[in-house]
Amino acid sequence: MKIFKLAIAAAFAFVCTGQLRAQQTNQVQNFNIQLFGFTQGASNQFGAMIETNASFVRISNPQVIQALGAATSNSFSLASKLVAVSPSDGGDFSVQVRDGSNAPVDVSGFFTFEAVSDSVNGSVFNTKTGHGAGVSYEIARFALHDDGNLTLNLHFDVRGFTTVSSTTPQSNTRNCGLSASVSGVGERNGQLVILQGSIAIFGRTLEVTSTGGVN
Repeated sequence: MKIFKLAIAAAFAFVCTGQLRAQQTNQVQNFNIQLFGFTQGASNQFGAMIETNASFVRISNPQVIQALGAATSNSFSLASKLVAVSPSDGGDFSVQVRDGSNAPVDVSGFFTFEAVSDSVNGSVFNTKTGHGAGVSYEIARFALHDDGNLTLNLHFDVRGFTTVSSTTPQSNTRNCGLSASVSGVGERNGQLVILQGSIAIFGRTLEVTSTGGVN
């Protein structure tokens, strides 16, 4: 299954692409993962003293992309990046790995976004100009997992306070972002990892995918 499975991704795509549909474009944004924590380290004995270590672990975009490359039989370069793509035609919100001029690789099936609470929303809107801003607060879950028989050597399942914001400026196309402060558990090469950190979707590039152009 190559789409995000749960409501927060659909809501984010709707908020971020609502006024782009006539332009027939994709909105491409940076998808940033910054997690760190600890996994069980080795135990050592020095005479009568036994020392057990907790080893520091970082899980960020390079580690995630490397794991996705191994699972999908792709050799991504160090310049590759994760992006979130919101289609203007109402299609599926997706995550891709982009590596230079190579064709994008859809990795949406490895990710789940899930709202685990109701949201609290605020907005301001000018009925004369059509410009405004909105914000939504909720608790959300973000997970990296296997996709069917495509298995990863790295997983995480985290959740936390999440903010989705949008503005409609003079260009009359929405600018959106998502940021979350999260904690939870993960697994690296079969070992438990206790994690905290952040998940973010930010930036904005309009990518023409069919006729109609960009105003």
